[in-house]
Amino acid sequence: MGLHVASHPGIPQLMLGQLQKPGNHRAKRIIRQTLATYRQKVVSLLNLGIEQQCITPTIDTEAAAVLYLGAIQGLVVQGMVGGDVRDLEQVAPRIFRLFSASFQEIPDDPKK
Repeated sequence: MGLHVASHPGIPQLMLGQLQKPGNHRAKRIIRQTLATYRQKVVSLLNLGIEQQCITPTIDTEAAAVLYLGAIQGLVVQGMVGGDVRDLEQVAPRIFRLFSASFQEIPDDPKK
């Protein structure tokens, strides 16, 4: 996703502009559907990781997908504010390393 945004830096600005408009117009519906599709793809990949025993089965895949996509969206906004969305390609792997650290089992009691 980050690479696509870096290749088409106007897309996030267009999406944000459309989402701010009132009503449920066609562009807003397309954006919502696209984001839902991205979220489902991430959930599917996380479930595959669980099946392959690379990810703890106790992970909340829906919450993890929202967190991951939110991190990417935050990077995109920061890139837009900073003026160079292409910088995302260097930062995104570092963010993913932090995100993927949560894939391991975490005890309920931090003292254990």
